[in-house]
Amino acid sequence: NAVDALANSTVFPPSLRLALVAFSLGFGGVCVGMQSSFFVRGAGLKMKNYYAVKFLEGLLAASIFSLIYIIDR
Repeated sequence: NAVDALANSTVFPPSLRLALVAFSLGFGGVCVGMQSSFFVRGAGLKMKNYYAVKFLEGLLAASIFSLIYIIDR
């Protein structure tokens, strides 16, 4: 849903929209997190830590995209 909403948005410039798409894909979404909660909690981990790592994955994906976007221009 996030990717579709960003693709049809005209609020942000294209480079920012693509970085947000990369973040969204790296993060994976709340629905995936809820599905993973069974396994995360079963392993004795906390969901707060899970979402912190997923957030960092989203930032990493957006950063890598932005770097490639800048180099390619």
